Amino acid sequence: MDLNGDGIINNQDRTNIGHFLPKFSYGFTIGGEYKNFDLTVFFQGVQGNEILNTNIYDLEGMTRLFNAGTAVLNRWSETNRDTDVPLARNTDPNGNSRLSDRYIEDGSYLRLKNLTLGYTIPTSLLD
Repeated sequence: MDLNGDGIINNQDRTNIGHFLPKFSYGFTIGGEYKNFDLTVFFQGVQGNEILNTNIYDLEGMTRLFNAGTAVLNRWSETNRDTDVPLARNTDPNGNSRLSDRYIEDGSYLRLKNLTLGYTIPTSLLD
């Protein structure tokens, strides 16, 4: 982005972007019993952080010496100007592969951390 409005995208347009620390972290447990079965589920998550996706940077940057991702099939060209994937070049005179907000993604998640299913054997069977 041309942050200073001079019509040129260069180092003067650099700024800090994203927040790697989440605004809040959370976790909760749900449990229950039915007859001799018991179930406990634990979820954990974070909200409000952004992360740098280096996988996209490597697979779409066009400056690495390994295979590219399929997204480069939608790269910029004279006939495909409506894309966010830069022009594919083996050199990078325009700096299209430099780090930018293009590689920043929402880091929020909710994850199932633990699921426990139990069964209590009746005492009448243990005697």
